[in-house]
Amino acid sequence: MHTTGPNDIEIGVHKEYLSTGATTSAVVWTPATGKRIVLTDCDVLPSAAGATSVFFDSDAAPAAETTLNSDGKGTSGRVMKGDFAVNGGITKAMNMPRRGPLDGVLRVTMPATGCYLYVSGYEEQARVSSGA
Repeated sequence: MHTTGPNDIEIGVHKEYLSTGATTSAVVWTPATGKRIVLTDCDVLPSAAGATSVFFDSDAAPAAETTLNSDGKGTSGRVMKGDFAVNGGITKAMNMPRRGPLDGVLRVTMPATGCYLYVSGYEEQARVSSGA
């Protein structure tokens, strides 16, 4: 059961994705319509050596500096990408939460050997500009 906090922020969403084979752009988390995903933690645990990429909508490499617009859209959707060793992996606690684009889907691409992916965060409504 999910609880909602101030400003319609959904609190404590945890998603798990397991693949025993190669996946390309597999859906991990689709936010409710009119909301965006805000990631706070991401764990990648591959079962063998290979590259894994976690991203919003597109796995494009980021420019030297990625600036997000007020709607959360930027030049890159990539959250992380890495070539991991056998039984390697990474746990990433995001000191500054990563906001996806409005209605942006979190996806993963994994190697043929498979991987576990755990993500935590919440969904938030789009911010409304005052126009001032």
